[in-house]
Amino acid sequence: MDESTLQAGSGDLTSVCVRGRWITLRPVERADFRTFFTWQSDITESHLWTTQGRRIVTFEQFVPEFERRLRDSIVLLADDLRTEQPVGFTRAYNINFVDGTVYGQTFVAREYRRRPHVWELAALFAEYVFKQFPMRKLYAEAPAHNEYALRLYARVGFKNEGRLRDHIWHDQQYWDWHVTSLSREDWLTARQRAQILLQVEEDVLTSRQENGSNVLASTGDAR
Repeated sequence: MDESTLQAGSGDLTSVCVRGRWITLRPVERADFRTFFTWQSDITESHLWTTQGRRIVTFEQFVPEFERRLRDSIVLLADDLRTEQPVGFTRAYNINFVDGTVYGQTFVAREYRRRPHVWELAALFAEYVFKQFPMRKLYAEAPAHNEYALRLYARVGFKNEGRLRDHIWHDQQYWDWHVTSLSREDWLTARQRAQILLQVEEDVLTSRQENGSNVLASTGDAR
């Protein structure tokens, strides 16, 4: 991302907004709580969350937990630039200025996972972390059954650092827990590749939309 792609403010990090080609990362507002609750309460995707996040709770129980999460970490909501609808979020937590490390989490709603939004979200988050903080390494973790997340991290430039064997229970079996990391130096190299990936994804989506329009036009003519 160049300076025209990333528009991050300096100073108050709680008011930072990051603008990309497809999404905008912005601070969470109280009106957004329901959106987060809906995502976390989807039982078909509970395996994507941590053990704590897989508990079934009411909205009233969710709110104080989420407020604590906002106090303990930096959470940015991703909005679609065109529709202004939320598509996912990013979270920076376990921020350690002494060691220069930080952990990151990304989530994209199911309907956007095959669109450029997912790659841009991960890339903008990495750029945000290394631009706003003096960090040397960004960590991301995922269970082995979440192959989608592990592939995404690899494409952005994360490298495997290790795994905890048989660490998490899902679908009647235990799965390994993978730890990956992206160094500041590696991101400086990977950011250009991420930009190219975004352009490819955009071209593919545009082509699909154009082909869909052509099919509809042909169908209309046939009638």
